[in-house]
Amino acid sequence: MSTKRYGGTYMSLEELCCSRDGGEHICHWRRKLYVIGGGSNWFSHSSIENTSTREWTVFNTSTREWTVLPPMSTERYGCAAVGMGGNLYVIGGGSSWFSHSSI
Repeated sequence: MSTKRYGGTYMSLEELCCSRDGGEHICHWRRKLYVIGGGSNWFSHSSIENTSTREWTVFNTSTREWTVLPPMSTERYGCAAVGMGGNLYVIGGGSSWFSHSSI
């Protein structure tokens, strides 16, 4: 369980289903918290072991539950995200040592 301050007190929340060691983007949009992309083994100093992910997960602040969303079309390590006009846009990022310019 992780601990989060909510309404002046601390409460325990379920942990994320997938571990990441960096490169993920956190975005709050429409009363939900999105954890987007990221990767694992990025600090191992071996390019063979570095992995990016297409995973993203959302925390619903009303129900206090995590949901794994369908995989994105591309791996996104170090991406950015913004909610605008009813859509959540995930921008850039990379996979392994390659960068993406797609949205």
